[in-house]
Amino acid sequence: MALTKENIADVLQMLLLNSDSILKQSVVAVFDLFTKYHEENRVHIEGWKTNERWKVGKRVILPHYVRFEFGKFGTAYGRYSEYSDIDKAMCYLAGKRLEDIVTIEKAIKPKDNVSESEFFKLRYFKKGTLHLEFKDESLWARFNQV
Repeated sequence: MALTKENIADVLQMLLLNSDSILKQSVVAVFDLFTKYHEENRVHIEGWKTNERWKVGKRVILPHYVRFEFGKFGTAYGRYSEYSDIDKAMCYLAGKRLEDIVTIEKAIKPKDNVSESEFFKLRYFKKGTLHLEFKDESLWARFNQV
């Protein structure tokens, strides 16, 4: 495809027309991420009963999503896009802009293991698990519905 003004406009128009479908696919990807760590969906050696396998529970546990080094918590290397995907899916469902919220990545505090992002209450532990709890029941219900 030639790099012309018309072709660029066509690609942008195609993206705009498919944006709703693309965002719904991101919600499905986050749903898969949240449900794959159930104790019977063994993607990870350790599973958790609080993680549901057929819907997302109000509280979700994700392994290896934080790091604890030199006495400080931080975001786990290689998980930045997953943090962003979760926040983008929730923004889409809540009708908010990503630029206007406190993201999961921004909410993780170096010295404290409890904090809050725009959509979740966060708890994280030295072994690397991140516990997300939905703050808004209607958002949680809508997420499962979509």
